[in-house]
Amino acid sequence: MTARENDDGLVSKLRRGYRATAFHVVSRGTRYDGPRAQVPHSLHRPRERSNAGARLETLVLNSAGQRAGGRNHPNKRRILAVCGDSGSGKTRGLLENTGKIPAMQPYEFQGNTISPLLAFEAPSPCTPKLLALEGLKALGVGVRPNIRENEAWDAFRNELKGHMVLFVLLDEAQHAVNIANRIEAQKIADAFKNLVQMPDWPVRLILAGVPPLDEFLYRCSTGGPLSGSRNSIVKVDSRASKKSLEK
Repeated sequence: MTARENDDGLVSKLRRGYRATAFHVVSRGTRYDGPRAQVPHSLHRPRERSNAGARLETLVLNSAGQRAGGRNHPNKRRILAVCGDSGSGKTRGLLENTGKIPAMQPYEFQGNTISPLLAFEAPSPCTPKLLALEGLKALGVGVRPNIRENEAWDAFRNELKGHMVLFVLLDEAQHAVNIANRIEAQKIADAFKNLVQMPDWPVRLILAGVPPLDEFLYRCSTGGPLSGSRNSIVKVDSRASKKSLEK
């Protein structure tokens, strides 16, 4: 499973930061390798964390259907948005925090390397179809040039399950939502909802970008297409980025 070779920024930094070792979860004396693994005890123990780091760990717990302490409890908090001006430290903070969470690291499963976290940048300009194609490209999946928009999204959702991706990190997400056409903006919101509410393989969505990303999510969460999901928004101030995203 390979991602595109010519990407840069967040995606390439994430790739360089990954370790090639397998991810083994030990919980209640049971060793388990693979998707939907039990959440490591390190995520259950209260400790000092950054705001974004704590929200990321909450996504991991929710993905496993657990809350802190190991109790099974489904939760609808499925989208985390990290918003701030350019240069505010969003990318650096996400790189550091995702690199510290074991459940987001690649591991070996049945002879294959599985990457639970898929990271890619929203294209600019962006349309719903181009966004789906960019996600497929990040997964290393080729599609025919004349593929339809709905087919591209169907393929992307199927490939996320096939690649056992649990978390999707979309950098420069403002490109996906800063669309003049309201119909296309609605399609993007619906696509986000479909990703996090897939009945057989729901993923958790992490969005990083500058305004109007936060306003878009707020509108969608209050009576809009994302109103059925509980979303978290972390706003990053460049003057306080070291305090809010780093420890």
